[in-house]
Amino acid sequence: MVPADLAPSAKGSLAGTPLVHMLIYMLDHRATGTAILGEPDGSEHAIYFVAGAPARVRTGRSVALLGEELLHAGLITPMTLASALVASRKAGQRLGEYLVTAKLVSHEDVVLALERQVIGKIVALVNLPAETSYRFFKGRNLIEDWGGAELFPQHPLWVIVAAARAWEDRSRIEARFRGAGPQAWTAVGCDVEVLTIDPISRLFSRRFRIASRSSTNCFVLE
Repeated sequence: MVPADLAPSAKGSLAGTPLVHMLIYMLDHRATGTAILGEPDGSEHAIYFVAGAPARVRTGRSVALLGEELLHAGLITPMTLASALVASRKAGQRLGEYLVTAKLVSHEDVVLALERQVIGKIVALVNLPAETSYRFFKGRNLIEDWGGAELFPQHPLWVIVAAARAWEDRSRIEARFRGAGPQAWTAVGCDVEVLTIDPISRLFSRRFRIASRSSTNCFVLE
């Protein structure tokens, strides 16, 4: 995945920089590049960021599969998924491509599932062993040849909230956000009340000053 002669821009371990902290750092610095996570057992995972937003995730084990996302959304049945997996392999197509071609789901349905998949994969990585190493390669997309050319950048705030909710080290979550200084995150055209519905979200509302300009449910950073 990483060329032998390519040196990382930064490196460390999740013991010193947990994944939630890394996500916040990437957003704060609007960073673009690939973070490679290496587990003690040799498994490797990659997250590609575009201007601080996670846009593609490749995991070393199967998590948050596209078919599972479509099933969870009620867009296909288990029987349809099973037959589509067989048919797509025979046709040499990716599952999403096959499902759209066969008119079993729409392209928009697949895109939404792939967007949810990005968040689901990061959530699956948030509790990796503390000994897991990380290397960040600024400005490089080291997984551009995997999963097709299309990127699915996710709003960093939603990714961070989802990861924090899944993070099992609750004491470090509270310490991270209660001890941090203020920073302005502007929510344009959004309802900030969604940030105050649970304890984790309330910690975020203390960490970040949010300004709302309408009552719709989406966040866009200025």
